[in-house]
Amino acid sequence: MPSLLPGLSTKTASGHNLDASAVYAYLDPDTQAMLDARINSPGWTPPASLLLAGDELGLVIKAVPDNGTAMGVGGYTTFYVPNGLQVLDAAYLVPGNDPSDGITGYDKAPMKGQALMPAVGAGGDATVSLTGIVRGPNILGVTSPIVDTANASLGTLPGVYGDIGIFYSTAPETAYGSYSGGTLSNNSGDLVGARTALGTPLNKWDAWQLAAYGIKGTTNPAYPSLPIIDGNGRGYGPWGLANVVAGPQSGYAWEFDLEKYRSCSPTLTPSKDCIDQATQDIGPWQRIKYPGSLIADDPPGNNPAVQPYGSGHDASNIGFDLTIGDLLPTESQTDSTSPKAVRWAFGQLTINTPEFVWVKVKVHNPSAVLGATGCPIWTVDTFGGDAGGVNSGKDHIWRYYDPNSVNLNGCLAVGKPATKDIVKVGDTFQYKV
Repeated sequence: MPSLLPGLSTKTASGHNLDASAVYAYLDPDTQAMLDARINSPGWTPPASLLLAGDELGLVIKAVPDNGTAMGVGGYTTFYVPNGLQVLDAAYLVPGNDPSDGITGYDKAPMKGQALMPAVGAGGDATVSLTGIVRGPNILGVTSPIVDTANASLGTLPGVYGDIGIFYSTAPETAYGSYSGGTLSNNSGDLVGARTALGTPLNKWDAWQLAAYGIKGTTNPAYPSLPIIDGNGRGYGPWGLANVVAGPQSGYAWEFDLEKYRSCSPTLTPSKDCIDQATQDIGPWQRIKYPGSLIADDPPGNNPAVQPYGSGHDASNIGFDLTIGDLLPTESQTDSTSPKAVRWAFGQLTINTPEFVWVKVKVHNPSAVLGATGCPIWTVDTFGGDAGGVNSGKDHIWRYYDPNSVNLNGCLAVGKPATKDIVKVGDTFQYKV
């Protein structure tokens, strides 16, 4: 049954952007039915593990855009893959009952595209001259300077928000709990991660990007108090950079590596040479082949007469094909081969309109999944970007980066048959304790 999770906090409403919160995560009806049947069978008695090697589990995640404008861009949800699981499938969902996709109560649907955005928004030129730094080619064959000869950034907002689809990462810096240290604040004034299970960003890679483009205050001495690359912590950014899903099949493909930067500039003072070194690597987010996916393809420095506008190159047939193979099992959170996270880049958001996603996993190692508590615990985070469409968005995601998270405790989510599979506000339903 859908397991509504307590303990969520709500941030102050903003008229400048559209936030997105993870509302719940629960086992899909088919998984619940399988586990209910096992609980009720004579062959299973506590304290035997309810999860067995080879079990296939589906998890539905609901995120609702809230607290802000009517339309937004850049909604992102991340499922952190624990040890002992193997990702078999992932999808974007809409409520429905097409039996062919094997998900009772939901249907797989293509990604829906991105909201319109202006080209440059609220500025965002670099802290120091980055003239002469070139990145490329990306997956579309584009090579470009990241700034023009006057040091104006050549990235655009339709570009930085333009990579849409489903992605996964094997990099240890994207693992759950990989960030450690003090508090971080963003350019919008939010205490970043205050709404998560850890009270901080849930992974180090996101925190690195925040340090480059949107940070505004920290108690962590390893992080700067102002962005290293973005001169005002908002607006657009250098071409090819500042993407939440930077990776080999993304148009904006390059990451910022704070650890490389610190090795070059221990004081974290902005430096052209150190920025060049810290942005040379392709990001960790690899595409999963999925219909409706898009690659950011807005030309460097594009600033058309008609704005806001949209762009995007079809990526429906690009990426790892889960219909013919599975990702490797997750064995470790510190290696570079095990999947650490699956991330959905939604595209356009509409206030109070839920976004549903789904991930299917196989139990590869039950003891690793259960951990010390004897219960499987799955963690999800969600965050939103700026306004979109007619709502005059003008900033990249890192100005507003502030994830919310929920945990699903498998010991609480299974074994409670309810009178309804899906409930809305005001419904009455019952389950046995």
